[in-house]
Amino acid sequence: MNDLTTPRRIRTGLVSVTFRKLSWTQVLAGVCDAGIESIEWGGDVHVFNWLESTYERQPLAEARGEWTRYLEAAGHAGQRFASLEFVKDDSLAQFNDDAKTLRELVDEANNATPGLETNEAR
Repeated sequence: MNDLTTPRRIRTGLVSVTFRKLSWTQVLAGVCDAGIESIEWGGDVHVFNWLESTYERQPLAEARGEWTRYLEAAGHAGQRFASLEFVKDDSLAQFNDDAKTLRELVDEANNATPGLETNEAR
C-alpha cells in the first residue's frame, strides 16, 4: 500500500462510476484490495447529455436547463471541475459546440453562486 503522506505528482485512483452495478462497499473493498489510493465519488461533475432510454449522445445545449440547475447546486458545495463526457458521434465539431455551452453554463453557475473564491491552479 502506498504512503498517502509522501508527496507525489500522480496517484492511483478510480472513478466511482466504473462499477455502476456494485454497491459503494463493494467498490471500496475492491479498491482497497487492489491497492488503489483514491476514489472520485462525484466531487467533480461529469457533464453530458444523452437519451436515458438508449444512452444515445445528444448536444449539450439541448439540456441547458437541466445543467444550469445541476451546476448551480454543485457550486454551493465548493470548488469543482465540470468535465465534458460523452460527446455526440465523437465529433470534434460537436465537442467545440458542447465546450462553448459548458463555458457558458459554468460562467452562469459561478455568477449565481456568490462568495466563492476561484483557484485557477487547481
